[in-house]
Amino acid sequence: RNGVCGIPWPWKWWSHDEPHLVQQRSGRWVLAAIGGSPREGGYTFKKLDESSGLLLDGGEEVARVICKSLSHEELKWTRSAKGHDLTGVTITKSEVMQEMQKASNEGAYFVLPSQLNGVDAPSPERVLKSLEECKSDATLFERRGIRGHLALHPAVSQFLLDNARGTSRGSGLNSVGKVLESINSDRLEFQNGYLRVRPESEESLRVLVANLHKTQPLILEDVPVVGLQHSKLFTSSFHLVHVAFASASPLDQRHRSDNFHEELSQSILSVQYLGALRRAAEKAAENARQKVFLVPPGDPGEKYFYSRISESMSRAVALLGPEDFRKLEVHILLEESDFDEFCSELMFYGVNLC
Repeated sequence: RNGVCGIPWPWKWWSHDEPHLVQQRSGRWVLAAIGGSPREGGYTFKKLDESSGLLLDGGEEVARVICKSLSHEELKWTRSAKGHDLTGVTITKSEVMQEMQKASNEGAYFVLPSQLNGVDAPSPERVLKSLEECKSDATLFERRGIRGHLALHPAVSQFLLDNARGTSRGSGLNSVGKVLESINSDRLEFQNGYLRVRPESEESLRVLVANLHKTQPLILEDVPVVGLQHSKLFTSSFHLVHVAFASASPLDQRHRSDNFHEELSQSILSVQYLGALRRAAEKAAENARQKVFLVPPGDPGEKYFYSRISESMSRAVALLGPEDFRKLEVHILLEESDFDEFCSELMFYGVNLC
């Protein structure tokens, strides 16, 4: 049987025995603002059922962790028809920490860029270990997923760092754990949230895509936004948001084919967006639309990067269906650095206010 996020026994991640829910159920966190004294605390994780648990800090609940499979059946994929697929979606030009900490966005879902283990690691080799590392490294702080982490309660962010399945960890958070269990392991290598697929063939692509309905999107609900601001000072705001994670570049790009990489990356990103949108629609109050922010990463210099993300959003909305989409108020959160170029791509999908 599978546990939360498909987390396995430490020595054999594909085991079908009863697994550990997380690799590290308790831990310490430390975070200091610029020029300030460190704040610190400790988290504990409490299992609720096979797909959810509670994260506590000093006995206070700071997140509900949810990793539920999308579906028991294969998804019915459709390709987009540019011009209408994202009609009703709005562009918001802002910065991710600022939007998360606005009182007007209390209760909103923020879909943050990350790798498949919930952490926005810059490469398959670099395993991130501490909040201080994320704050102090200027290159890391440029990453929107990292800034999103730092805006949250530090216990939540450190829990994600401690439990992300990485290079040296035989278990850990992994949204495609059940997908990998269904496929011949000789084809796949999972490293620090990135996938490497061998061989890169039409058959490998077909098998992977056919099993993506087993994806378990990582979603954390009712998380206090009490972390750092962009200034690296602690925020004075206190309200709750919900966060989900989506990887725009899930594959190790070395020795890859463009066509294979683009199609599989789009498919994986689509199901992660779908999981977040579907959960938000489930939580929408009657006669009120649930606010959702899709936060793309900054341009890493990849070919087709903007079109991949736009197409993935479009596919996710198509898979969600019009009834659930009407329950949502969806924003694409863009920052100054890529606003113009991203808008020029998104306008072909009918997005508002570019």
